[in-house]
Amino acid sequence: MRILLSAAACSPYLGSECSIGWKVARNLAERHEVCVITLRGFLPELDRARQEGLVPDNLSFHPVGRTWEKLPPADIEKRYWWAAYKEYLKELPAAVSKLHREKPIDLIHHVTFATWRLPVPLHGIGIPFVWGPVGGAEKFPPSLLGILSPKAAIFELVRYAGNAVGRLSPGLRAMIRQADAIIASNPDAFGLLEKIRGSSGGIHSLLVTSFTVKEREALGTAEKPSRRDPEVLQAFASGALEGRKGVSLALEAIALGKTKGLKIRYRVGSHGPEIHHLREQASRLGLDKEVVFGEPMPRDGYVRELLESDVYLLPSLRDNAPSTLMEAMLAGCVPLVAACGGPDVIVSGECGYRIPVSSRSTLVGTLADALLELQGNPQRMREMGMAARTRILENYTIESYMETTERIYAEVCGSRCEAGVSVA
Repeated sequence: MRILLSAAACSPYLGSECSIGWKVARNLAERHEVCVITLRGFLPELDRARQEGLVPDNLSFHPVGRTWEKLPPADIEKRYWWAAYKEYLKELPAAVSKLHREKPIDLIHHVTFATWRLPVPLHGIGIPFVWGPVGGAEKFPPSLLGILSPKAAIFELVRYAGNAVGRLSPGLRAMIRQADAIIASNPDAFGLLEKIRGSSGGIHSLLVTSFTVKEREALGTAEKPSRRDPEVLQAFASGALEGRKGVSLALEAIALGKTKGLKIRYRVGSHGPEIHHLREQASRLGLDKEVVFGEPMPRDGYVRELLESDVYLLPSLRDNAPSTLMEAMLAGCVPLVAACGGPDVIVSGECGYRIPVSSRSTLVGTLADALLELQGNPQRMREMGMAARTRILENYTIESYMETTERIYAEVCGSRCEAGVSVA
């Protein structure tokens, strides 16, 4: 087939959405001719990838939208990407039409950005259209707004309102109902899409994050070094420090555990808009020795930190499919997460702790108890860490991701043919 992949973010050198766009494009090219429409700013990196022999001849890139000399500071990065993505969507239909005129396209698949809020204007044009994996339907628990800084709390309140209004968009509702197939990345997204679509027909489930053989070997087969100090639990967290990540709850749990004999080093290896709020909280709780805040690390330092850590402590209260959580599990860390959103699907009871989202005090107390339990039972901690590694190795591979994707393609194109609709 000739597949058009809409991947606003696409790069083999960056993580998150960029990595997703690249992996899908590269793996589809093993079986199909693939045309990727992406943001113009990624073109230099994609040219570099071609020069390094990473791009096969049947994979081409077609840029639209804005370019940039460098990415903006982290505190405004999301607003920047949102504006860039809106421009991308405006230019997308014309770019698709041009490519389709040059040579017929058999199927369109939009993969990044993975948000349900903005309709992708590619449905109803006579070409089979697949959308997703889509996330972004997770809700921050209203009862826990008090853990956030004022700025973060306002953001979540605005997000509540935006989601409520967004669901009423005629364009969005039409796209969700007319898309040949939609892929939801977690139960929250599935439920929202099913409600708007009117049925579960044509909606599939597939996590957005997956790992290549090389990525699995880098973390999943590496031997964990001896513990730095057997008496001190080594905990780690990474990812953009936003209020929704729940680091504030982790700090409270550490402070509570400390009163009960918990010995821990908690390394937060990232930055973000909540960093000052969290630093102040850690100091106020008397955790200056237990908690270390650091800048984002180079890849080798990040990998080394994961391998040297016992647990991954990030009870995120609104997350889709966090790659940092999954990488930590690959490295043999025991995950401690809130039982909501994507992490609740990724983590099982055999390999980690899914903390029920209830009252603030109960959540903090349960987190503290989990940390104390792991500190007191090193053997169980090692077993759970190995189970976490196995769970990712067996369930979240790019091979299984592509197998599911290909099955959806076959279903979509098959149903079109049965209905007597041309797909070329």
